[in-house]
Amino acid sequence: MTDKDHIAASWFIGQGNQVAPTSSELTPYFQTAPIHVDNFSLVYNRILTPSLTNQLAAGVSYFNQAFFDSNVSYNPVGLGLNTGVTSKSLAGAPHLTIGPTAASNGVSAGGSGFDPLGATAPSGRNDITGHLNEDLIWTKGAHQFHFGGEIRQAQVDDFYQTGQRGTLYFDGSQGPWTTSNFTAAGSPTTACAALATKNQGKSAPSSITDPNAYYLADFLAGCLNPAQSEIVLGDPKRQVFVNTFSLYGQDSLQVTRRLSVNYGVRCDYEGPVHSDYPNLSIFDPIKASGLSVAGQDVAKIYGKFWKSVSPRVGLAYQLDNTGKTVLHVGYGFYGDSIFMKSILQNGGVQNIGVFGPEYNPAGSEKVAQAAGLNTVIQSGQPIFQSYANALAGQGTVKISTFDRNFRPSYTQNYNLNLQHSFTSSVIAQVGYVGTRGSHLLGIFDVNPAAVGSTSLTNPNVTRPYYNQFPNFSVIDELRSNLDSNYNSLQASLRIQNYHRFTSQLVYTWAHALDYETGFLPYLPQNPLDEKAEYGNSDYDVRNTFTGYLDYLVPNFSGPRRLTHGWELNSGFSLHGGTPYTVISANNPSGNGEGADRAVQVLAHPSTGISHAISNGVVQWFSPTAFVDAAANTYSPTRRGQNYNPGYSDVDVSVVKNTPVTERVSAQFRADIFNFFNHTNLAPVGLPSASEGGQIGSTIGPYLGSPGIGPGEPENIQFSLKVIF
Repeated sequence: MTDKDHIAASWFIGQGNQVAPTSSELTPYFQTAPIHVDNFSLVYNRILTPSLTNQLAAGVSYFNQAFFDSNVSYNPVGLGLNTGVTSKSLAGAPHLTIGPTAASNGVSAGGSGFDPLGATAPSGRNDITGHLNEDLIWTKGAHQFHFGGEIRQAQVDDFYQTGQRGTLYFDGSQGPWTTSNFTAAGSPTTACAALATKNQGKSAPSSITDPNAYYLADFLAGCLNPAQSEIVLGDPKRQVFVNTFSLYGQDSLQVTRRLSVNYGVRCDYEGPVHSDYPNLSIFDPIKASGLSVAGQDVAKIYGKFWKSVSPRVGLAYQLDNTGKTVLHVGYGFYGDSIFMKSILQNGGVQNIGVFGPEYNPAGSEKVAQAAGLNTVIQSGQPIFQSYANALAGQGTVKISTFDRNFRPSYTQNYNLNLQHSFTSSVIAQVGYVGTRGSHLLGIFDVNPAAVGSTSLTNPNVTRPYYNQFPNFSVIDELRSNLDSNYNSLQASLRIQNYHRFTSQLVYTWAHALDYETGFLPYLPQNPLDEKAEYGNSDYDVRNTFTGYLDYLVPNFSGPRRLTHGWELNSGFSLHGGTPYTVISANNPSGNGEGADRAVQVLAHPSTGISHAISNGVVQWFSPTAFVDAAANTYSPTRRGQNYNPGYSDVDVSVVKNTPVTERVSAQFRADIFNFFNHTNLAPVGLPSASEGGQIGSTIGPYLGSPGIGPGEPENIQFSLKVIF
């Protein structure tokens, strides 16, 4: 425009499709995920004075992604499995798991039971986010000030249909070996228990050590677990919005020649997720119905949050006049935004098919999460209650709600490191980095059944709200009451063009602990004792060593095009494994939550185990290392006390750069991935007690990238790039 005004515009568009075994290694149930993305931006820069500039930026992002099984041609009702689902938009198999309820967490490689069917119901979302950013830069003496802010609105069109095709668990709990299925006199208390002709109410023989036998027996008998199996009835698709804005001020100050300081503060407001229609609701024991609808009975599903004030400060101090040794210190307080999927579509929680305020039977679009019928599956006979019956209170309904003090989380980051330059080409650094997360998400059943209640004819009579709301069973409440912490020692060595070498080596020793890990929170085994969940984070990795090495080969005699431009590259990544937790084969606590952990009875579960590949599997821990807790008790074993296999990968590249003309050059390269062909095993998954502790996959299939993913068997790639 002018020498003081500049406008820039950009548009990015992307489209693709992904097919991967994310939840099942059965090809009909590979997840298919087409995606479309658009990003638009407009940036206006203005030089107001020689010391004052301003930038105003506006942008819109559009994101659309859908998810579904690779094969949705199955018709369960036509085949005699009467789920009651007839809508064409819900075509395909129900989510059927022959294994423990915790297997719904989506860990298929090395996980418990058999690979699931129908894990990905037709689902997806549109995200449209618009924002306006302002940044004013003022240079005044030794100061450089920044002042600005942002206004943002996010719109999400949620068309997730998780649970609407039905979720069926055959978890080995329905047979005659489960003594709680019989009265003291030996009479069966369930339809499935009545199938038994002998050994009624007698524990299974100790010779049967494989829990898959019990899972499969329930499946072949047509005996699903009615307390854990359920279906979402109604239409949970919603359009919601989130409004946010922020203000900030920052200053970079050169205090002295040897000391510089950067400090600032940011204030954020984040509004609650809301809809323009009365179709989101929360549990409210004051209401006769037990539910309050946002926009009618309450303003929002949780409150507005105005208190996110985030100070940050950092300094760099040269310890001597040479400037070769510098001390860096920093502290920052960072407010976070709430992860939308944890609000609207938190799937995989053990005691509820899917969590979300749109899944309650209240408001303009009532939805019910109804349990399975206590029956033996017969061809053509319903296995779930109808929508009308669920709303009329003829079964138990599961409820999603929010703590009244629900708020966004925040993270504190603190670091101290020392940097020293040995030469202009060699720099070393060692330091401490730590973080602490506060007000992290957790999910808790505020209407839990008592320990041992699954042995009762109606376990729900032990729930706190049973007398007031007998039709409600699980009432899962999302809270922001958990913490995490991370501490690490980090050291690095950086070499830049030293005798034709360029390299960086980084070593980290770290330890991460929390109460639960993941973007989508999961249940504690005891809903009344969250502190018992504190343990090693699911992402805890104690030792990590990474780096790269680049060597420019000296030119040698001969034809120039053949003897010049050679380069050798190598990159490597070595790190320890992440923790694993062994779950119970069933629900020994009898609380109906399905989140019990196994009891570790061997101090070192891998003692005496070779970890050699035999018949296509690796025995990672002893099958006798874990057992179920005693009946009506919780496991004393904490989360993540043992570790999965580590990871080792070295990649090597040979590169030849050749000038073709003055303006055109070519680069030929041969890339060898996993040069030493090291076998990188998948994690053991989420195994159950007595399952065997075996790993049957490498890391690639576990991550959805078999054969060519990171850490997979040695691959060689040849490529040619023309630069002009």
